[in-house]
Amino acid sequence: MANNNLDTLISQIISGGLIALVIGIIVFLICREIVCWYFKINKNIALLYEIKNLLAAINNSLIKTSTISVNSSTDTIAGFDRAQWNALIQYDKDIAIVAEKLAPFGDKWMDEFASSYMALNDKAYLPQIEQKLIAAARAEAEENERQRIKAAEEQSAAAEEQSEFNQWKSSRWARPK
Repeated sequence: MANNNLDTLISQIISGGLIALVIGIIVFLICREIVCWYFKINKNIALLYEIKNLLAAINNSLIKTSTISVNSSTDTIAGFDRAQWNALIQYDKDIAIVAEKLAPFGDKWMDEFASSYMALNDKAYLPQIEQKLIAAARAEAEENERQRIKAAEEQSAAAEEQSEFNQWKSSRWARPK
């Protein structure tokens, strides 16, 4: 009889524990849903997945549109034949003079010159090409310099603010002697 009471007690404890565990899991899941709803976590996750898919689509379209075809036999890049361009610079003094003027501005402007001249393939346009490219290169260099100066000023102002804050913080928390 005592053994039977003990068995029923143990089975009641186990069944009660299992019921409590199931109820606890259900309460946890309900509370989790309420918290996720309140903080809009589910909507944020859905939005992040949508953003991820859109970025993947944009990335794929950019990869398709920005593929540069390189023909190894002619070394064609950026819409002109580099070997032909190098030969023009080497043997044509007029083109070499304009190339020397654009060289200090960098490869970007040399490639732009090559692409523009090779598209027109007429020396009559050399002065206009030279003027426009030098003006654009100078404008870009000036803008880059303005941005560099602005960034330096912002950095200096941030350092000054940090210094003032550190002085204020040290004076505020200084212990009186």
